[in-house]
Amino acid sequence: MKNSFSDLGDFCEFAEMSYNTVISQRTRKSMPKIEQLMIMASALHVSLNYLVTGQQIADPVLKSIDNNPAVKEIAHKLTMCDESKLAIVSAMLDSWVPD
Repeated sequence: MKNSFSDLGDFCEFAEMSYNTVISQRTRKSMPKIEQLMIMASALHVSLNYLVTGQQIADPVLKSIDNNPAVKEIAHKLTMCDESKLAIVSAMLDSWVPD
């Protein structure tokens, strides 16, 4: 995966984001949608927390998620689940992983 970009246009192309949208958001000092932030964080190899706040993650669980791409992908998918699906996933994990 590419981890450096020559300019904003190069980054936008890699992240599949509209250059004009990114420029407009910067001009208005508005926050991109969460989906865009997640793509940006992934492309830059930083946590979402770091991208938004500039601060490193102190929570060891969040840090382990951030450091493992497979777990990070699962966590991302979990954010799109409703409560009933989360309950099913939780029950499955309870049966697979001992306390």
